[in-house]
Formats: sequence, C-alpha cells, structure tokens
Amino acid sequence: MHLPLFIHPVALAAPIDPGYWNITRRHGSSAQGHRYTELLSTYSGTPNMTVLCSWRYDPSTRLESHECNATNFSYDWGPGPQWSNDITLWQTVPMTVDGVAKHVNIAGTGPVDYKCGGVNGRLCEGSGRINATIVKENGVEKA
Repeated sequence: MHLPLFIHPVALAAPIDPGYWNITRRHGSSAQGHRYTELLSTYSGTPNMTVLCSWRYDPSTRLESHECNATNFSYDWGPGPQWSNDITLWQTVPMTVDGVAKHVNIAGTGPVDYKCGGVNGRLCEGSGRINATIVKENGVEKA
C-alpha cells in the first residue's frame, strides 16, 4: 500500500540584519598633560540614534571623567595602547525579531583608521564602520 506524502509548508524566520555603527573618534593632548577623547556613534538600524561619549584627563588632579549621553551604549578600546585601532561597541536597540518588537543587545568589534597631526597638542581623528551582531548566551538571544 502506498500512502501519499504530504509536505507542510514551514515558515522560516527571516534573517535579521542587526545593522552597523558609523563612528568617529577624536583624541587630543596638550604639553601640560591634559588629554581628551570624544566618540560619536550613529547606529544604522534606528533613525537618529546617535550617541556622544567623552573622556577627559586632568593631570593637575590626576582625575579622569567619562560620560555618554545614552545609558544603552558602551564601548571599549581594549587593553592596548591609547591609540589602539580596534574598538568594541555594545548597545541595546529596538528591533523586530520574528514579528515581535523588543529591545535587543548588539555588539561589534572593528578597526578605526586614524590620522594625526605631528606636534604637541595634536588632534587625531579616525572613523570606521563597525558591523553589529546580536549578542547571544548559550545559543539563546540575550534580549
């Protein structure tokens, strides 16, 4: 006896494009030892989601200050020298996953290409595009 084979269509989840960040970093220093860094990051997946972070060092007090204008964003230049070319970004962004709107944690690491002036007090500026991936823990989306 031959039974007919039934094939049921299965809805496959559409691949998710978590987007990317366009970033610009400016870094300067003075002969007196003052230093500063500014990071401007714009995430592609959400219109107008731009974050500005700054870091300052005052040698007279030996204090550092750091602030970002968004609490859902953080970054790390890694353990290398202060002119490290790689940056890692983390951000929580609104995204639709399998038809459900939620907040998703994304991250990405990539290079920044710098150009610097050649004297004390020089300004260095670099920019880059960092691709994002959805952060997962043990194969489960961390959202």
